[in-house]
Amino acid sequence: SVFIKYSVGIDGVNLLILKEEDVKIITSLMLGGDGQSDLPEELTEMHLSAISEAMNQMMGAASTSLSEMLGGKIDITPPKVNRVVRQGDRLNPEILSPDEEIMCTSFRMKVGDLIDSEIMQILPIDFARVLIDKIMGNDYSEEEVVEEAVQEPVQAQQAQQVEQAPPPTPVQQPAMQQSMMQPQMDPTMMQQPYYPQPQYAPMPQMAPPIQVQQAQFSSFDSLQSRNIQVPENMDLIKDVMLQITVELGKTVKPISEILDFKPGSILELDKVVGESLDILANGRKIATGEVVVIDENYGIRITDIVKPDKRLQSI
Repeated sequence: SVFIKYSVGIDGVNLLILKEEDVKIITSLMLGGDGQSDLPEELTEMHLSAISEAMNQMMGAASTSLSEMLGGKIDITPPKVNRVVRQGDRLNPEILSPDEEIMCTSFRMKVGDLIDSEIMQILPIDFARVLIDKIMGNDYSEEEVVEEAVQEPVQAQQAQQVEQAPPPTPVQQPAMQQSMMQPQMDPTMMQQPYYPQPQYAPMPQMAPPIQVQQAQFSSFDSLQSRNIQVPENMDLIKDVMLQITVELGKTVKPISEILDFKPGSILELDKVVGESLDILANGRKIATGEVVVIDENYGIRITDIVKPDKRLQSI
């Protein structure tokens, strides 16, 4: 069995179970063997380490695909490998509780003509439900929990404010009166121009910055509220196909260098590694994004979009 825990993005565990004969063949191939004549009689620590690395590579690729589906980073911890005998041994209770409901999925595994078998994947049922909700976009359960968690501290804070409000008012007023009366009653204090203490009295002046609530979110207003004219016949052209182009970068070269181009020539572009790429629609910039790999094809994930008014002006 191979135990894998998700460390970033989602919180859950994943358990893979393989047949021992399949593990022997896989590790033989990984160690440079032919998978037939050099199969070990018993699995050693070296074989367990090799299958752990194989499962790490496989689950790493699966995590990358899952992160693209969920739109966030997902990472896993290094796998932990244990040998389990089906007739007698039980799974480690620290990994899966004996009373815990699980979901079991079988995958066909085929390696050339050497292996035609199955891998069994086991997930806790609660983690499987959360994962399905995230994939389907159903986050209602999490929102309800968040709302309840927010309401409780808000109510607690209000109760604390009600209880704590009366004590400060009677305590602060005598303190203020004493501080203002002491300079008048004590002649020694009047002779010395030492008035830093009364300067602390205007502390309530800190309140005005709290009352400054002039936050204006004009960028989130609708197009109509910003007096941007939207074409009335926009629905008539929504089915028109536009050529989407991703611009990797640009450079300028003299004609003499261009004429000397040959296979193997290298051009340095104006884009830095990791910098967002421009996404063009019919030659006009509409967004920026980053390159991703989908199956065996290149793709781009949109990271920023040009404001709607500017997009309309460019159409």
